[in-house]
Amino acid sequence: MRNSKKLSNALRAYVEELKKYSPSTRRNYLSNVKQYLRWTTNIFDPKHKKIESVKEYRKHMLINDYSGRTINIHIASINLFYRVVFNNHDSVSRIKIRDISIRFYTEEEIENLISSCRNPKHKLILLLAYGSGLSLREIMDLKNRDIDIDKKVINVRGKKRSVPIDDVAIALYKLNREYFEYTSKNSYIFINHNNGRRYSARSFQKAYLTACENSGIPNLGGIHVLRHSFAIHLLERGADIKKIQELMGHSNIKTTKAYKKVLTKRMLESPVVNLDRKKITSNIKYSNSICDYCKQAKCSKCKSYSEFEGVRAFIK
Repeated sequence: MRNSKKLSNALRAYVEELKKYSPSTRRNYLSNVKQYLRWTTNIFDPKHKKIESVKEYRKHMLINDYSGRTINIHIASINLFYRVVFNNHDSVSRIKIRDISIRFYTEEEIENLISSCRNPKHKLILLLAYGSGLSLREIMDLKNRDIDIDKKVINVRGKKRSVPIDDVAIALYKLNREYFEYTSKNSYIFINHNNGRRYSARSFQKAYLTACENSGIPNLGGIHVLRHSFAIHLLERGADIKKIQELMGHSNIKTTKAYKKVLTKRMLESPVVNLDRKKITSNIKYSNSICDYCKQAKCSKCKSYSEFEGVRAFIK
């Protein structure tokens, strides 16, 4: 190929720039750019125009039913390539995509989900996804050196951020490390002890799905839902949106603000839920012989009522 050397040098420079990004971003961006380079004409031709070329490629992706999110990731990776290789800062705009509904669990559901898990290794996976807000890939990439037990933080290498780790997760982590004797700093935390290999993405998802099955909690779309729940619950407790952005590793604040939009759409609960129900209903008195609902000594409907914490609740 006539310009193969130029192309190799260009890709080498691009790969060097991508070292600033997480492993998954590096893989995706490089794959996207290579796909674009196979599609477009010679980028080193003086007649080659970035804007026209990328717009045509964007149209090509739309025609071939690429999702809006995928198209935007492709455009971002290609824009970066031109900026690194040609110092071309002309930016091709992304396409507008509809807001994707964010699904999440209540705190009670999270509690039931995690407590139903008997396998300590799987329980730790769920705790890291929810309690530390880590993505699936970040949990997969965790090594012993990334966890600072004294400071109770996890150093996420890909996006160079620190997230909290709870005492319960630390205890399970220690148990897991000692049981399987993976004490090397460079050892992955989640390893299949049968073959010594790192857990696959499928294994992590299986831990989540098993917990869903055991607890009776519905599967809302994979283990990533626990990360969404982490952000939503922090917002509910009044955490600052910028701090949540930092914990989640979002490069754009708009991504984090999507969680805030979800909260504004939720129906507000009555403040009575925070009161002591036993206390506010303790002075209610019932007659043993007369139904308080129909005021009759004998009532067939009485069988349809039961007492719960001092309040009769209708059982359908």
